[in-house]
Amino acid sequence: MRDSTNVYFFIDDSGVFDFAKNEEYFLYCGYMIIGNSSKANLLRKYNAVRNKIAKQYPLEKEIKGRIFNKNIGGELRDQLRLYKVMKNDYCYSLILEVKNRYIYNYILDDKKSKTRYKNYALKMMIKEALLRSLEDGVIEDTRLNIKVMIDEEGQSTNGIYDLEETIRSELFHGVSNFDYGTFHEPVFHSLDSRVKVDYCSSEIVRPVQTADILANLCYFFLKTPNYNLNYFTNRKNCIFKTLPF
Repeated sequence: MRDSTNVYFFIDDSGVFDFAKNEEYFLYCGYMIIGNSSKANLLRKYNAVRNKIAKQYPLEKEIKGRIFNKNIGGELRDQLRLYKVMKNDYCYSLILEVKNRYIYNYILDDKKSKTRYKNYALKMMIKEALLRSLEDGVIEDTRLNIKVMIDEEGQSTNGIYDLEETIRSELFHGVSNFDYGTFHEPVFHSLDSRVKVDYCSSEIVRPVQTADILANLCYFFLKTPNYNLNYFTNRKNCIFKTLPF
C-alpha cells in the first residue's frame, strides 16, 4: 500500500526580503514529497548524482548552489543535474516569488512584521501544494503527518512555534478574518494530524540541500538576461505562486 500520510517539505530561500531599492525579489523554493519510500528513493538518486559531481569540486566542503559558477556552461549543467533528479509522481517542486516592490513599507520596516509575512508566505505555499496533491489524488483528506524542514539559521523557538500553529490552523481548523467577518473553511478535517517545523542548515541536512539547489537556480534564472522561471514552472508537478497577488 502506498504511504500517502507522511508529507515532507524541504524549503530554502534566495534573495532578500527587503525594500525593492535593495533587492527586487525574495524566493522560497523546494520540494513536497509524499511518502517515506518516495522520499528515500529520491534522496538515494540525488545522493548518487551529488557524489559523482562532488569529485569534480574536491575543494568544496559541501555541494551547494553557490559553489557553481553558472557562467561556465559545464557548472550550470552540473547543478541542473541535481535539480532534474528530483522527479517522480509523488514529488512536487515549489517556487514562491515575492515581489518586494509591492510589499507595504510598514512590513519591511519591522523585523517582527517581516517574520510574520514570511511565515504567511510559507503557509500559503504549503497550503497550495497540499491542495494540488489532493486534487491530483496523491493524498486524501485523512490524518496527515506533515514535516517541514527549512534552511534558515537563527530562528527563535517562538518563530518555529508560530509557523507550526499558523499552518495547522489554516489546514485543519480554518481561519477567521475578523476585519471582514469571514471564515475560511479548513482544507483537511482530521484534527489529529501533525505539523512539525524544523529550521536547519543545508550544509548539515542533506535533504534540505535539494531545496538549496533549486532556490539558487531559480534566483539565477530570474535575475539573468535570456533566462526565466518558465524553465522550471512549465514542468510537470511544479507549483508556482506569486505574492502579494
